[in-house]
Amino acid sequence: MRPEFELPDFASLRIEVADATPSEDDVTTQVDALRGRFASLAEVDRVCADGDVLLVDISGATDQGDEIEDLSGTALSYELGTDGMLPGFDDAMRGAAKDETRTFDFTPENGDWTGVTLTVTAVVTSVRERELPALDDDFAQLASEFDTVAELRDDVRNRLVRIKRFEQGAEARGKLHEVLMEQIDIPLPEAVIAAEVADHFGDGHEATEEHRAEVESQARAGLKSQFILDKIAEVEEVSVGETELSAWLVQQAPQYGLAPDAFAQALVEAGQVPMAIQDIRRSKALALVLEQATVVDASGNPVDLKALAAELRGPQITEIPAPEAADE
Repeated sequence: MRPEFELPDFASLRIEVADATPSEDDVTTQVDALRGRFASLAEVDRVCADGDVLLVDISGATDQGDEIEDLSGTALSYELGTDGMLPGFDDAMRGAAKDETRTFDFTPENGDWTGVTLTVTAVVTSVRERELPALDDDFAQLASEFDTVAELRDDVRNRLVRIKRFEQGAEARGKLHEVLMEQIDIPLPEAVIAAEVADHFGDGHEATEEHRAEVESQARAGLKSQFILDKIAEVEEVSVGETELSAWLVQQAPQYGLAPDAFAQALVEAGQVPMAIQDIRRSKALALVLEQATVVDASGNPVDLKALAAELRGPQITEIPAPEAADE
């Protein structure tokens, strides 16, 4: 049974989001990323630094000297500083030169060697740096449909504005939810909270005091959020139509690696369709409140979320497209 509480006047709520105007540095970063896709690699005779592309041979072994097959590789190409290799690799390799060997400890968190400290040996066989193409009109014509760098930068700027406007909508929803959670005081049923916490640890895994406190905090926040959004939906008479349920299925199915029809069938078989409808209803309730709240950007300018919603119903917002990169 939902406890009694009052909802605020939605029109009195004020939400501030980031500006949607990209800086020139933002534009330059995107243009330089585009240049990077057309960069060539040149070997250099110096110690390596972040941004360099290394060729390395790696191997791993236990304290007893037994080799670890899963930690073996030759001529691996890796950009230093991206933290995309093993944990500790980047720190160990910074400042290494060609033919230099570095070692570091690595403790896997999964697999056959979980929790076992292994020694990783890495040999640098080449240090290469990216040489970016000149930023001129020839590059603009090569990398885009534009004739000049100025036109290319204008297009990048316009795309960034659209992306930032989309982010404003997502930020506004998140901050509105935070405001509702802060302003509304609800006496939560302690028995329900205790049951959720007990269920979480029902499989017998270790329940440290810190972990238990975290789970309880999440349970309280989740239940409070449900109470608030359910009451808004009830007061505003929010309903969910078949079209909205279908759109939700299409959106959610890829996260589970299923086609929408298969995902729908799985929900039916698990008896979770009512839960899905409830999630959609709560999302609509939050959107309804957002329409009534005042949303401004960091500069104090009003943000027209209705115009943004209309724009989103048009061509889908995407990231700045990545052209085919030149062979390295």
